[in-house]
Amino acid sequence: SKGLAKESESVEGYDLVVKQVDVSGWNELLTSLDNLKNKTSVAALASVFDGKVALAVYVSPQVQEKGITATKLVDEVKDILGGGGGGREDVARAGGSNVDAIGETLKRIRQILRESLGEK
Repeated sequence: SKGLAKESESVEGYDLVVKQVDVSGWNELLTSLDNLKNKTSVAALASVFDGKVALAVYVSPQVQEKGITATKLVDEVKDILGGGGGGREDVARAGGSNVDAIGETLKRIRQILRESLGEK
């Protein structure tokens, strides 16, 4: 998971990591997210385990000031995932049964971030 920060993309000076990762469960997914907190503005990591899709999102204070929160991002995509989610403004998670929607979910998160961070 140390290499994840290297895979970030930059939007208007914000470093974003939005990707699918291969983990065994929630603990590993949230640990991977934790490792990105000091290195990125936004991290959204999705994975499939136990026959379900899981999403964990981190949003830095600077991005929260732009009106984007982790809970807002999760709310936007939980229907795509076929499940539910929640959390705090900085860290939120979602899970669902629609494992085929993982690509669409990450694409939607990227789209929201680009729109909200002012890449016009």
